[in-house]
Amino acid sequence: MNRLATILLLVLTAFAGCIDGRQKGEFSVGGTESRALASCTGSLTTFTGQSLSRDHTPSGADRPLLHVLVVCPGFEANGSQSDIDHGAYESVYKQSWFADLTTSEVTIRLDRRNDLVEFNDEEFRRSEGNE
Repeated sequence: MNRLATILLLVLTAFAGCIDGRQKGEFSVGGTESRALASCTGSLTTFTGQSLSRDHTPSGADRPLLHVLVVCPGFEANGSQSDIDHGAYESVYKQSWFADLTTSEVTIRLDRRNDLVEFNDEEFRRSEGNE
């Protein structure tokens, strides 16, 4: 095989490892369950998932990974929406509440490679919480 073909094969193999569709890192996020608060706008969201082995294979049963409580005092919403996007090493969850002329939104980024959570520009280790 000539040198250019060998380099191209190596690059494509490395690139394929980034886009194989599997979640990678310390854990995978299998789902989210979000419950609206009864007395004000907000939610309690639970992220569930599994630990991952070195080859990114899930091990064990789904378990709670993170609980997030969001309270929007004084915001009278008439609808909401949420979305989650899983990249190779990162999951990004967005939740929005809508009022007549305004929107309130939170974004939670889970860095699965380093086991970090980013919420409102603050970062903390998921395993330690935000105390």
